[in-house]
Amino acid sequence: MRTLQLIENTLRAQFIDYYATTYNNPFSYLDYWNFPEMKIENHQDKIRKIHEDAKYSDSEFIVHYRKKYSEEKYLPVWMALEIASFGSLVYLCKGAEPDFKKRLQEVFDMPYQILDSWWVPLRVLRNHCAHHERIWDRRFSRPRLKIPNKSKYSAWHSATVPKIPSVMFRILILDHLVRPYPKRVS
Repeated sequence: MRTLQLIENTLRAQFIDYYATTYNNPFSYLDYWNFPEMKIENHQDKIRKIHEDAKYSDSEFIVHYRKKYSEEKYLPVWMALEIASFGSLVYLCKGAEPDFKKRLQEVFDMPYQILDSWWVPLRVLRNHCAHHERIWDRRFSRPRLKIPNKSKYSAWHSATVPKIPSVMFRILILDHLVRPYPKRVS
C-alpha cells in the first residue's frame, strides 16, 4: 500500500505543479479545454465530484480557505487535488494534455501511452488494498494493460515476466514506477 501511496502522491504532485504553473492560474483545472483527451461531460463530472467532496470536508485547510475567500466557489488546484479521490485524479490525468503526459513520461521513465493503460488498473489495485480485499490470487479484468516496446524495454518481454492479468504483473509495474530516476521529482 505504501508503494501505491508513493505513486499516487507523485502523480498528484506532478498534476498540481503542472496545472498551477503552466497556466499561472490556480483554477486552470476547471477549464475543460485543458483536458483535450476528455469529454466535456466527464470533465464536468470529475470537477463536480471534487467540489461535492470539498463542500462536506472538515479539513482545516479547506475550512480556513472558505472563511478567508468566501466569494470563491471552487478551490485552487493544490487544495482540490489534495482531497480528490485517486479515481478522479486518474481520470483527469488520462484526459490531460500531451505536454503533461510527456512530463509524466519523463518522471516515470515510461511512454505515456503505456502509463495511460496502467493508471486505471493501479487504481483498482489500490482500492482492493485500501479495503483489505484479497489480491494474491485475484484475476484482474479489463482494461488491458500495455507493455512497453521490446527494443527499449527488453526486460518486460522476458520469460520471467508474469502474465498481465496477475497481481504479480501489477507488482512489477509498481516496482518500475518507484525506482529512483535522475529526473524524478521527490
